[in-house]
Amino acid sequence: MDDKHNPRPAAKGGWWFLWILAAVPMPGMAPFLHADKALALCLVALVLHFIASMKLDRKAFWQSALIFWGGWVLMVVSFFAGCVYAPV
Repeated sequence: MDDKHNPRPAAKGGWWFLWILAAVPMPGMAPFLHADKALALCLVALVLHFIASMKLDRKAFWQSALIFWGGWVLMVVSFFAGCVYAPV
């Protein structure tokens, strides 16, 4: 069955939720935790981002690259934004 006649168009909604969760709030919360817990949270976010990016893979190369590398940019930006607001 092709994508145009797919009866479940929102089947990837859960993967989008995991992708956003792994790219923005998880790395942003890491600086507020103790070092070992922050490392564990970042590793979980890294694995979730990788899995969700592969599940959201698109047909065209530029769409896949945007999902994968755009997520990395969001992860780095949210981590450093968390570092700015974390207590010293």
